[in-house]
Amino acid sequence: MARGGTAAPDRSWRAPHGDAPPALRSQPDAEQGRCAREPGQRWRAAARRPFGGALQRRRTRPARAADRAHPRLLQPALWQALRPGRHVEARRGAARGVRGLRRRSRSADRHHLRFGGDGGGAGIRAPPARPRRRALRRQLDRLGVGPDHAQGDGDAVSEAGEGKGAGTRVVGAGRRPEWTQRIVNPPVWRASTILYDTVEELRATAGRDTHHTLFYGRRGTPTQWSLADALTQLEPGAEATLLYPSGVAAISTALLAVLSPGDELLLVDSAYDPTRHLADGLLKRFGITTRYYDPMVGAGIAEMIGPNTRAIFMESPGSLTFEVQDVPAIVAAAKARGVTTLLDNTWATPLLFPAIELGVDYTIMACTKYVVGHSDAMLGSVTAAQGKFAALRNASYQLGQHVSPDDAYLGSRGLRTMAVRLDRHGESALAIARWLAGQPGVARVLHPALPGTPGHDVFTRDFRGSSGLFSFVLAGGDEAARTALIDGLELFGIGYSWGGFESLAVPIDPQRYRSATPWEAEGPMVRLQIGLEDVDDLIADLDAGLARFRAARG
Repeated sequence: MARGGTAAPDRSWRAPHGDAPPALRSQPDAEQGRCAREPGQRWRAAARRPFGGALQRRRTRPARAADRAHPRLLQPALWQALRPGRHVEARRGAARGVRGLRRRSRSADRHHLRFGGDGGGAGIRAPPARPRRRALRRQLDRLGVGPDHAQGDGDAVSEAGEGKGAGTRVVGAGRRPEWTQRIVNPPVWRASTILYDTVEELRATAGRDTHHTLFYGRRGTPTQWSLADALTQLEPGAEATLLYPSGVAAISTALLAVLSPGDELLLVDSAYDPTRHLADGLLKRFGITTRYYDPMVGAGIAEMIGPNTRAIFMESPGSLTFEVQDVPAIVAAAKARGVTTLLDNTWATPLLFPAIELGVDYTIMACTKYVVGHSDAMLGSVTAAQGKFAALRNASYQLGQHVSPDDAYLGSRGLRTMAVRLDRHGESALAIARWLAGQPGVARVLHPALPGTPGHDVFTRDFRGSSGLFSFVLAGGDEAARTALIDGLELFGIGYSWGGFESLAVPIDPQRYRSATPWEAEGPMVRLQIGLEDVDDLIADLDAGLARFRAARG
């Protein structure tokens, strides 16, 4: 009897998957939130919550070994689903669900935040305590392919996309059953702390030199691993991929992974401005020297390689002036002297330029651009050729590089449409570039697919298509005339970055970022990112802008 003479409710019954007892199902929510007594039954508000209710502290009775809840993940249903070959087990023919909560003594088990269950009702079986022969390390092996599989390991990813078109490859890449089960896109796993049964299990996991282990949040979760796997699959011959919080973070980590004090870096003169700042700033402070080279040097790079040269950094095409480098010739010269090669492949992505297949050691992308594709997340990646991943992984660990699982999810979602978006970006940009080439007030258009652009012959030989970024040079005029053109545009936003669905226009001044090769132009320059709007509308907007430019130029 409870206080006041009221009979205490019988607590032997548990609601399957949060269902209320029949007598309470028709009652308002406020009434259902209270415990109610029926013969042999009980129901609690906590049982109505997803995954069997909020975690609760157990205080009232000792633990039974068979009822120990899963210590490794807070979502045992998801853990069970991610174990290859396992199926959800329903008990007693009832509907699937996670069994409700029970109370037990906190002192009986230091892991007092648990999911548990008793003999009644239906649900997924709460995994019992495992003997040491089935310790956490073996369980984590099932979440992938074992200790040799790092984040995005190319040896472990599915080869189903080989020989298929770009659209087929991006749709299927990174969608392992371990990551998705029957969910179409890999879900978001957020984690910082991972729990273990024993110190032995913790130490065994900590000793594994791999990202692909649920050890600590900084090493990632299946959300990050699935995107890394996908990017590795898109690079034939790659060993693995790591993700970074931005493209600049990816560039800096890759360079620090291969360079040491006293080394020399050969850096293309048309490189992205932040890459130049890194070389002239942080790398210089660390005792690493940088020499800039002409983007059109090709095989002539061999004459620049000295005894201290350790790496050659390429960007093809350059993201301001769009010279296309002869990457295979530079790679051949570098390999002959044991020099590491790195390429910023953001403009083309592996869909348009297979850098690893052509011999590059590290290919880098600002996934913020075409991978994410929606201008709403910062993300970078580095994909390593066979035998090159260990140095990159170690540098990433030591620098604490990590990507939010939410940003990785946005990258995975964007990746699925990257092929069709690239087709549209490229088609629209080339149409507008050809139109601009014939307009009064335009001196020249810098687009790799147009004859006359430096490296056009290499582009037609090595690339599978073009993307949506290019520049054009105005015929004469000054800053005020260029500003009149840009400020009056209605469909082009004024802002940095590219690769999103929206069109952008920014003024550029390449002469400020050249040291080995002086830049000369007939007038001011404008860079365009062509989005997904209708081409005719964009041309009409630019036509009005050029009219304003000519009027301001006089």
